[in-house]
Amino acid sequence: MNLLVTGASGGLGRRALEALKQIPNLKIRALVHKNPLTAPGVGVVQGDVTRPETLDAALEGIDTVFHLAAVTHSNSEAGYQEVNVEGTRNLLTVGARCEVKRFIYVSSRAARSDGGSYSVGKLQAEELVKNSGLPWVILRPAEVYGPNSKDAVNKLARWIRQYKIVPVIGDGSQGLSPVLIDDVLPAMVEALFNHEAEGQIFDLAGPESISYSELIDRMSSFFETKVFKVFLPVWLVQGMIECVLLFKKDFLARDQVSRLLCDKPYDIQSAKSVLKFQPVKLEEGLEQMFGKNR
Repeated sequence: MNLLVTGASGGLGRRALEALKQIPNLKIRALVHKNPLTAPGVGVVQGDVTRPETLDAALEGIDTVFHLAAVTHSNSEAGYQEVNVEGTRNLLTVGARCEVKRFIYVSSRAARSDGGSYSVGKLQAEELVKNSGLPWVILRPAEVYGPNSKDAVNKLARWIRQYKIVPVIGDGSQGLSPVLIDDVLPAMVEALFNHEAEGQIFDLAGPESISYSELIDRMSSFFETKVFKVFLPVWLVQGMIECVLLFKKDFLARDQVSRLLCDKPYDIQSAKSVLKFQPVKLEEGLEQMFGKNR
């Protein structure tokens, strides 16, 4: 199989490449835009999903596309649209012309109409994939955490270990489902070869849905540290964000609040059945990450 991986220089992309390189007879090509990539055994090709004229060389002779490239944090709705939506459309169009046989799209469990610009863009891109005419699989990872990750769960773990006070947006009842990256990767690899997965959307979430407030409690218990939760009204947090963005426009993305607060689906049964997905509980994942260094 000849495989093209987009977003290969990102955090999840690099870990995906490590897993994919272990598969015999899989020829991997990585599409690289801005960030350099050194990956022995992987062919690297320059390209930009927003410029379809650069994609023919990347997709020529490719059987399967593994599409991870995305803008994840931005205060520009146009930025999300250009890369996450139109970039996906370009890959699908050129991929169809190059006779790609399978398109695997890595979306998000936050792909919702009420989750802000990022979430809406992901939902729109999913529709493009489903209506492309290409055989497809859509994967929706939840809150991924793991060694060297810079995502939200890792940041929360560092905060809890360093500080005594943890801010909570709203009442802390938002549903989260942290999932260890080492559990997500095998399911992603399985999606490459399992034909039963075609035409399906899979939630790759942890084995339980827990509130943000409970997540803080369980993480502080794991690290054996006492923290105090400070509950902040949503309107106050949004106002504070707008004030900060007046002075430092790229400090954070305002749609992270709506992304956190939106109601996310939770159904991992099909992923467990079809993709052999077996996520571990939070404490076991943290133990694998930190061990004696907690």
